[in-house]
Amino acid sequence: MMINVKHASLSVFKSSVGKRQAQRGSGLIEVMVSLLILGVGLLGVLSLQVNGINSNQRAVFVTEAQMLAQDMANRILAFGNGTVGVNSNLYNMDVSKVVPPATVTVPSCASGCDAGATKLFDEAEWQAALTASSLPRARGMVLWSAASGAVSQLYTVQVMWDQERTGLGGTVPCGDDNCFTLQVGVGP
Repeated sequence: MMINVKHASLSVFKSSVGKRQAQRGSGLIEVMVSLLILGVGLLGVLSLQVNGINSNQRAVFVTEAQMLAQDMANRILAFGNGTVGVNSNLYNMDVSKVVPPATVTVPSCASGCDAGATKLFDEAEWQAALTASSLPRARGMVLWSAASGAVSQLYTVQVMWDQERTGLGGTVPCGDDNCFTLQVGVGP
């Protein structure tokens, strides 16, 4: 009987060794699957972080463009106490193209200026503000149109920039993600 007992315990030992050999490497597979799941999760978090940074940068650009557009709107409204006068399209300009040549002296306007000198002064100062801004390839434009109704003149001030840093093209590159537009009504 003793032989049978030893034989029985030996067969139990052999069957457990076979099970252990069948499970060899399963821990490594579990670790690899866990790392794959962790990697996919980290890529998702990284994507959210990049989108958050891009949105924050866009908000900074829009805020700065809004301040620049408001600056030009204030210049327009300050000229002639809110009525631009006979030459109603005086501030119709694209400061990226209509920059005073080096031979033209920009007046200081400290003691007052006529309409042409005031426009030249405002244009030069606004161009300097656009250039000094953090907006990539900043560009400004003021469009005038005669409106009907209570407003006799309507100025549209646009500040554009290159959000994706690919280069601005065309005459009016105002898009959803690279432009701020402000309209100013002037008149009785």
